[in-house]
Amino acid sequence: EFWTEVIVTPIEFMGEKAGLSINHDITKRKKTQESILENEEKFRKLYTTSNDAILLLKDFKLVSCNPKTLELFGCSEELIIGYNLANLSPEYQPNGESSNQQLIQKINASLTGTPQSYEWVHKKKNGEVFYTETTLNKMTLSSGLHIQAIIRDITERKYAEEEIQKYQVHLEELVQERTAEIEDRNNDLERYNKLFEGREFRIKELRDRVKELERELLVTH
Repeated sequence: EFWTEVIVTPIEFMGEKAGLSINHDITKRKKTQESILENEEKFRKLYTTSNDAILLLKDFKLVSCNPKTLELFGCSEELIIGYNLANLSPEYQPNGESSNQQLIQKINASLTGTPQSYEWVHKKKNGEVFYTETTLNKMTLSSGLHIQAIIRDITERKYAEEEIQKYQVHLEELVQERTAEIEDRNNDLERYNKLFEGREFRIKELRDRVKELERELLVTH
């Protein structure tokens, strides 16, 4: 089976009215359309039920978002649609670079077919910042080319990682302190041993000298 597009043009043929039929094979185009519609249906289900924030961008602007997005950023849809991801971010990221410039680079890369996955600091409506894990992927819908952004809140995980790092640093400091104490004690023991060895040698010399004097006295008497 295959799809065709039929164009019929009225003509005269040998003095009689007739129709000229031109058939175009459009099977590939129809399959592409069906695939797009199928993907849109899958995306729609994921879009409404996901525990992650999902946003659609077109020409760098946000054109749609799911309910989790509004919950995550603590705002209404009117404060998101028409803006860009930089509006939902602090001016600078922890690395000191401009959020807007970095996002432009990442979106352009995803538009060329290179998916982007990165950690990012976003900002809620009330100004509170939070850590996220974000992915950007190119998506073709019936309305054109879009960028799908999936944003997952990883703030608790980041804070837990920071606490673990602090604890590791604390343990390393304790180990260094303990190592220094052991080295100091070993140095003290070594010093005492040398003093003790020196004294033992001196005592032996004195004993030998006493014995020598006793022998001399015996000889003289």
